Amino acid sequence: VCCAGVLTFGTAVLCKISLNFANIIVLPLLFGLTIDFSLHLILRMNNQEKLRNLFETSTPRAVTISAFTTISSFGSIMLSSHPGTASMGLLLIIALAFGLLCSLTFIPAIHPMLNCGKKL
Repeated sequence: VCCAGVLTFGTAVLCKISLNFANIIVLPLLFGLTIDFSLHLILRMNNQEKLRNLFETSTPRAVTISAFTTISSFGSIMLSSHPGTASMGLLLIIALAFGLLCSLTFIPAIHPMLNCGKKL
């Protein structure tokens, strides 16, 4: 989540998207949805014997399709004539895309170090 937040706000600075009261709602949505993407992957990884088997299941594909559905629905906000609302839609697209990218790359990479779901 932190990586997605850093990438999102770094991209916002590069694209000169100002952080205002209209688009501050992106932050809790970024946290909630990225954690949701990650939890689905972590639960599936806890049921798999090998990490490689994760990408042979339908879970990453389901998470990706769910993310793209959410991105397109929140992205429609970008078509608003109000500048604050339109910037919120653009920032939501960027945030959720980075959230999906970080969930699919970093969570499988750090999962063996976390020892999630394993009894000691």
